[in-house]
Amino acid sequence: MYKKARSIILALVIALTALTAVSNHFYTTTAYGTYDDENNMIIQTYSFTNPTFTPVTLYGETFTRVEMEGCQLYGNANEPRLPVKPLKILLPQGTAVKNIVVEPSGEQEISMGGLAPIELGVGAYRLDQDPPNEPPVPSYDETSLYPGSLFMNLGVQHFRGYGILILNLQPVQYLGSTHTIRYYQQMTLKVELKQASVNPLYRGLPEDQREVLNKVDTPISSVLESYEIDETPRFSSYDYVIITTNDFKNYHGTYDFDDLIDQRESQGLTCTYKTVESIYDEYDGVDHQEQIRNFIKDAYLNWGTTWVLLAGDVEFVPIRYLYDIDGGDGTLTSDIYYQCLDGNYNDDGDGYWGEKFDGVDGGWIDLYAEVYVGRASVDCYEQIENFVKKTLEYENSDWGSDVYLEEVASVGEYVWSGAGGWGAGYVELCIDNHTDYGQDTHGIPSNVYTITELYERDMNPDWSKQDIMNEINDGLNYINHLGHASPTSCMKLSPSDIASLTNTEYSMWYSQGCHPGELQAADECIAEAWTVYEHGGFAAIMNTGYGYGSGSDYDGPDNRYAREFFDALYYPEEAISRIGVANQDSKEDNIWHVNESYKYMYHVYYSTELFGDPYVQIKGAEDFGADFDWGPDYPRTNEPVYFIDRSMGDESRDWDFGDGSHSSSRNPSHVYTNEGVYNVTLTIWGGGETDSCTKQVEVWDNWPPHVIATPEFYAGNNP
Repeated sequence: MYKKARSIILALVIALTALTAVSNHFYTTTAYGTYDDENNMIIQTYSFTNPTFTPVTLYGETFTRVEMEGCQLYGNANEPRLPVKPLKILLPQGTAVKNIVVEPSGEQEISMGGLAPIELGVGAYRLDQDPPNEPPVPSYDETSLYPGSLFMNLGVQHFRGYGILILNLQPVQYLGSTHTIRYYQQMTLKVELKQASVNPLYRGLPEDQREVLNKVDTPISSVLESYEIDETPRFSSYDYVIITTNDFKNYHGTYDFDDLIDQRESQGLTCTYKTVESIYDEYDGVDHQEQIRNFIKDAYLNWGTTWVLLAGDVEFVPIRYLYDIDGGDGTLTSDIYYQCLDGNYNDDGDGYWGEKFDGVDGGWIDLYAEVYVGRASVDCYEQIENFVKKTLEYENSDWGSDVYLEEVASVGEYVWSGAGGWGAGYVELCIDNHTDYGQDTHGIPSNVYTITELYERDMNPDWSKQDIMNEINDGLNYINHLGHASPTSCMKLSPSDIASLTNTEYSMWYSQGCHPGELQAADECIAEAWTVYEHGGFAAIMNTGYGYGSGSDYDGPDNRYAREFFDALYYPEEAISRIGVANQDSKEDNIWHVNESYKYMYHVYYSTELFGDPYVQIKGAEDFGADFDWGPDYPRTNEPVYFIDRSMGDESRDWDFGDGSHSSSRNPSHVYTNEGVYNVTLTIWGGGETDSCTKQVEVWDNWPPHVIATPEFYAGNNP
């Protein structure tokens, strides 16, 4: 995976920064490069080790894989698959890229005489297709060095106003006619900049800067300092917004959206509603989708909004159809349109939204999210009740006591005959640490969860629909699945099968199948049925379009994203436990090869859709959250009550004991002088996040008699 710079590294870099006078102006120097402010140029030098050669088998034939430490493998279909060095470079504020030059040094050549032919990239295939069972045929100019350039420019992305240059260095070239490798021991990258307008989505918030440090290579200190931080509060803040209809907003039942708002507020968020009717009255746009997006952009800028729940099926809260840049669907429904807020997603105004160069001023389409969006695809009051109930019950379950949370299902079906044809081969790579195909991911930890493996590859007879229904009814934390699917069938289940489930413990379902999230194709597609029916689960991450696998191995496009999703949850340096953030992170971690031909990486970027509340944390992966206990069990006045902080990730805290008293200690004690029921609230802060937990503590001098049973009682030693 693409390892991220951490704030502590930046602090060290800034501490070691040296200012050196050269030609009457200053260079700011770090271990990674310099920013020449007079010539407006970033200069960074990279060193590379010698390449290694490994035989690999494709379609029964042997090829030579070329690898290099610290690099990833990149290969367009039928062209040499070679190492690249992905870079994510923070640009100074108010600049754009004018020109890029790479100056190599330490050129070396290695003859591959005696080795098998070089490995070629292999195309991906829809899961409803049978790929060819024959090796790829070279389709590039073998008389010229490949690739012809020493870098690949994937454009500038913006995250909350910070410019990030996405670029791959290409330190290895191959000459097919002589079977020779040329590589460079060092490359100096020079990025010439020009003045540009400050990005209109820049807010200057400290938390935005903390977030961008997790998305870029360790930045040059003076580049980071070009972004002025405003420490003063500027918002009548709403962290969390539900966008829904007037009717759904005003519904009040056993469970309703007010309960979800109350839950989020108890977790320390400020929350509000915005109805689509008011959006259509107040905001401009060429259609309702653009009006909603313009509201979200306004809420992000002026309310400080981070979390958005679209509460309604597409006839109530419309979805945007995006152009399928490299896949087989033509268009794809995708709520990423509401997350990535730069530009209007249709720069050329041709009616095809989300084309590759529909970004600002014809630039690359915006793929970095300012806010995190999920959808509650409800279309009636009953479905509101179901969605809210399941979400709250999952959130209120307790890791350590609710044993079902330790149960996970890994499900793989037969997909096609030949290489890459077993679902098991893909989903296995989402468990524990794997470095296959140059992708380093830390997946579902087998020492934390009990993983039930339903792999048709290893079973005779195959697992049945009833087998997976039994697992769901017995209780699961989540399911990871790859197999055949359609809008109304996935993992051998139909919407009516989901309706017949009886489980009362709710789970998340991640599937790489074709179209189970195509919510406009059926009254309730699989993802909708799973999240809005009475039973089933609280969230689903599923494709609105085709799922794709690999015809040569288990490096399928969809699985690249799935691996990074679970890596976001469980890799300690990421520790992203909220499903909306983890889903988006899985996409940004794959952006360096989004342009690989016949790999359909843009398609999966758009197609992988979250059905559920983006703020929910996966149990067992939580990295941040407030919780506490206290003792004794029966507190009395004028006697100390001892509070124990059970929170995760807290750096500071405030205890509100409900009687006007406060404490910032981790495990304080408190004496109540009057009887009563006290609402005790623990609020924590850490890593730019905040969370709160409120519990009622009863204090009485004359508690009713209570009995504590002893082991002897349960052993039968009782009257």
